[in-house]
Amino acid sequence: MLAEGYALLETDDGLVLLEPRAAHMRVLYERLLGAAEASAPPPAQRLLLPESVELPPVDAARVRERLSVFHSMGFGIEPLDGDAFLVDALPDMLAGTPSRTLLADIAAGIEEAGAKKGRERPVEEAVARAAAQAAVRTRARLEPAELRHLVQELASCRMPYTSPFGKPTVVLYSYRELSRKFGLS
Repeated sequence: MLAEGYALLETDDGLVLLEPRAAHMRVLYERLLGAAEASAPPPAQRLLLPESVELPPVDAARVRERLSVFHSMGFGIEPLDGDAFLVDALPDMLAGTPSRTLLADIAAGIEEAGAKKGRERPVEEAVARAAAQAAVRTRARLEPAELRHLVQELASCRMPYTSPFGKPTVVLYSYRELSRKFGLS
């Protein structure tokens, strides 16, 4: 691990600079999207104490319209009176993320997806927002085993090179490019 939380890795072809948060976001995004598209609900973590979450009316309406998407991702969520929801389970990979923050952010993502010209994919936007909320939030150093696990998971992704928002997860510096930069070739 390097300063600011980046990781420097070596491959047969050169050096790879990894941004762990973007990589973690990609891994979570693909898992959540796969769960949302699958016929069987993913593993969910039951909350010890169900949470009542009140949202602004507009966000509550968006969540209410897409309850089936939340259920397909592994959320245990039911509408209460007014603009409140009862959350009693979260997808395993989002366990530990505050329910209120998740619901508000996913609702905002649904709105943004509808507002962006040419982006008519609110489910993907909602999943990307959930992944961003749950992704590694710190620039702290990852333990070698954690980093290895993250790299393996990223390698198994369909699109390992960018976060769900299009930012790079890795940057490759080939040995050929390095030799050229240092005047060795």
